[in-house]
Amino acid sequence: MTLSGATGLGIFDPSLSRDPDTGRLWMSYSSVLVEKNGKTYLIVTPVDTTSGDRYNGCRVYEFTDINSNQLRRNNGKLVEVARIDGEANTHNGACDAYGELEGGVLLSQLGAERTANSFKIYKSQVSLP
Repeated sequence: MTLSGATGLGIFDPSLSRDPDTGRLWMSYSSVLVEKNGKTYLIVTPVDTTSGDRYNGCRVYEFTDINSNQLRRNNGKLVEVARIDGEANTHNGACDAYGELEGGVLLSQLGAERTANSFKIYKSQVSLP
């Protein structure tokens, strides 16, 4: 697919695509940008590359300036404003949200059985700030 005339946001720099603790490549999925209380957030899904490249929850970052693609940082490091974790050692993530959603950010979760019937979407009870 060619996006003729499209302009990338330019926010996916190496510091955003790598886990700040381990340095491993980690980001696979990003949600549509979410707005709440006049702030804009980016939701991303880390990838656990040590166990079959499975999704591993979601992280939420706040834009300080969406027009210049600036995410909130502290001493150069991204500031995680929320974290949503699913069941340990299972495939979970690909979160989504909208500002007025009650019950928190939506989290997809594949149960340990790894069957179609074990796939669920949950309200995480983790709300955007």
